[in-house]
Amino acid sequence: MIQGQRSTRFYAVLLALTYSFGLTARYVGALEISSFAPYPKTIWITTEFARIATSIGHVALINLLFKTGIGQRILSPFKACGRTAFSLYFLQQIIGLHILFAPYGLGLWGKYGWATQFWIATGVIALCVVVANLWVLRFANGPLEWAWRSLAYVKRQPFLRRPDEGVVA
Repeated sequence: MIQGQRSTRFYAVLLALTYSFGLTARYVGALEISSFAPYPKTIWITTEFARIATSIGHVALINLLFKTGIGQRILSPFKACGRTAFSLYFLQQIIGLHILFAPYGLGLWGKYGWATQFWIATGVIALCVVVANLWVLRFANGPLEWAWRSLAYVKRQPFLRRPDEGVVA
């Protein structure tokens, strides 16, 4: 299901079912929370189910998009991020924890509100997408993915991309 190997109909039905429950439950829960009335709220019971359903709906939506030409063009830059996900996770941690917000880095901790932090995070993600796409032009996987596979197979895995191998992105 996650890898897009099911039919378009399957993903459309899955999207409709999961979004209809998940988004409705989240909307009702938001209305209940914002009413400030002192009575039990359905969101206390449905919050995790709604979150999971909405997440599955997102997976269905992305797989539906990948089944269209325009969706493939829009989402293709993120293929490289999948080949380097482990390495990108650590890169994001280094950027956030050690470069941007640490007192020995730029020392930005507590200096910005939510909106600015959103734009900083978006910039870091965009940077990671660019780095990942540049990386996979030359290398088969991210450096941590390579090390992990080499350890898992107890054999040094190929690090450079083979010349006959197509570009991922």
